[in-house]
Amino acid sequence: MINLWFFFLFLAAQSSQPDNLYSAMVVAGTPAPFTGILFTPEAATKILVDHRTQLDQLAVDMEHKRQVEIAGMQLQLDQTKILLDTEEKENEFLKKENENRQLVIKVLGVSLVAAILSSGVIGAVLLFNGQ
Repeated sequence: MINLWFFFLFLAAQSSQPDNLYSAMVVAGTPAPFTGILFTPEAATKILVDHRTQLDQLAVDMEHKRQVEIAGMQLQLDQTKILLDTEEKENEFLKKENENRQLVIKVLGVSLVAAILSSGVIGAVLLFNGQ
């Protein structure tokens, strides 16, 4: 509605300027002050309204496209965070598993040394007793 008021104000201002090359108020039956296309106020209003509607639709379309792109980027970010979290948890698991293996190796090593030493002692005792 505001656009319509501006349009009529524009037409009123133009009618007071007869040397304007863009528009002029013409009364039926009088010659036009310039060669060109003559629009009724209703037709000119429709053109302005249609133009504004197209601009509004373009703005809506661009905003929708922007929101879709933002959503796509957010999805990628979320997926990357999930992958990172999964990799960190897997890394922690592997570190703990490695620590457990190292502990088992130490225990087995100590047990092996103890077994070797005890077999040596037992062998020496048997050898000593056998003499």
